[in-house]
Amino acid sequence: MKVLTCYLIRGLMKPFFLSFILINGLLLIGQVVSSLDRFLESQTSLFLIARSLLLQIPENTFIATPISILLAVLSFSGRMSANNELTAISSSGISFMPIIAIVSAISLLLSLSLLYLNETLLPVAYKEYKQLMGGSQQNNKLYLKIGEHFISIGNLNGNSLSSIRIQTTGKELYAEKGEYHQGWLLSNGIERRIENGEVVEEKRFNKRRVFLPDPKALSLILKCEKIEELSLTELFRAMRLTESYGLANRKAKTEFHFRTSFSFSPFILALLGLGIITRGFKVGLYASFGLALVLSFFYWEMNLFLRSLSLVCSPMLSGWGANLMALAIAVKLVWR
Repeated sequence: MKVLTCYLIRGLMKPFFLSFILINGLLLIGQVVSSLDRFLESQTSLFLIARSLLLQIPENTFIATPISILLAVLSFSGRMSANNELTAISSSGISFMPIIAIVSAISLLLSLSLLYLNETLLPVAYKEYKQLMGGSQQNNKLYLKIGEHFISIGNLNGNSLSSIRIQTTGKELYAEKGEYHQGWLLSNGIERRIENGEVVEEKRFNKRRVFLPDPKALSLILKCEKIEELSLTELFRAMRLTESYGLANRKAKTEFHFRTSFSFSPFILALLGLGIITRGFKVGLYASFGLALVLSFFYWEMNLFLRSLSLVCSPMLSGWGANLMALAIAVKLVWR
């Protein structure tokens, strides 16, 4: 059994690394070609070009890993089937469970690696890439709705606010500045009472305490405007935070469930590929490459389709729906 385990691991990892390097290389070439006119127009140095390509490697890894493990499973298992090795294993009284266990363990390890990548390198690389390409600008404006209160903040800078406007039915409060001292204290403001769309009373004030989320909470809510730059931990905190203040932020929920579920795509697609092979299909090298691309394409498109439905259905369901469907098919194929 130990010999079989080593043989399976070596047989899977070789095509995995080869296809991983190939797919990453193709993605980088495509990115160079698509950005070539921009680089030439701005006369970008080779150092900045190389840095921009390096910053795209984490995202490329996120895409290439599930395709590579699926291709490795299809090509290696297909080769074993073509050489009647699977038949020999079965006739020797050895079940397919060791093969299923090894494929599951390797693909699950890759999935956990993508989860770690999502938490650390991916958001940082995305942010630095946007800054390098000039597409990330600082914007500290914030709009909130807490209960019946509509809140507009012109600028958030640490423990200070400016241009604060709070509106409710029949009332409007505006203040030039706000400071946080065990609560928000607004200064130099005006309070208006409104009836039938017209101001009927207006009072000025020098100081006024109001209830607003604390500076850390506001900073995290502001970060949600650039949700791709948040780690999974920050996304989860944003979800809990917005819920605690009664804020509806489906965008953070959708992004969290989508990125978490797609991190497990190597595990899902590897089991799906294994199920196809155990059904007796003999897949050659070129056919396995084409089949891996087709299955990955449909899986990715299903994820995007369900994500587009996040406004009308549960963000959790839209994020995990494709995984659940693919897993159900894989289990049906493997445990026939």
